[in-house]
Amino acid sequence: AQNFLIAIIVIAMFDFMIGAIIGPREEAQVAAGFVGFSTETFMSNWGSNYRSLHEKSYDFFSIFAIFFPSVTGIQAGANISGDLKDPAKSIPMGTLLALLISMISYVTFVLFAGGAAIRDAPGVFNGTAWVCANLTDGCDYGLHHKES
Repeated sequence: AQNFLIAIIVIAMFDFMIGAIIGPREEAQVAAGFVGFSTETFMSNWGSNYRSLHEKSYDFFSIFAIFFPSVTGIQAGANISGDLKDPAKSIPMGTLLALLISMISYVTFVLFAGGAAIRDAPGVFNGTAWVCANLTDGCDYGLHHKES
């Protein structure tokens, strides 16, 4: 069962990355902020742009505190220590590998999301051009908004 679940997770990870590279298939996806991987999009998203929401300010550490520990699963590895031949060696090595793999995968996801989606999107595409001036207030789509 565990091998099946890890296979599904790996397939989903590659699906995310391939989808970012291939780009949008419909105008609705473009209108929602998914423009496909490009250097221009990546560079426009490179710098930080922390905002306030409901009178709460966010910074690097408040985002990191939510983002990082959500998938490391250190306790799950320690719970199977009785099945290991050499737990004293395997648990620290497994923990460090889990952290390394988690960090690499999350950094990869952040880079791909930052290269394939714009921060603020109007949700409307008129077929010829975007009207994107000063969309930070009132837009519902993009990396900074819940609908994307």
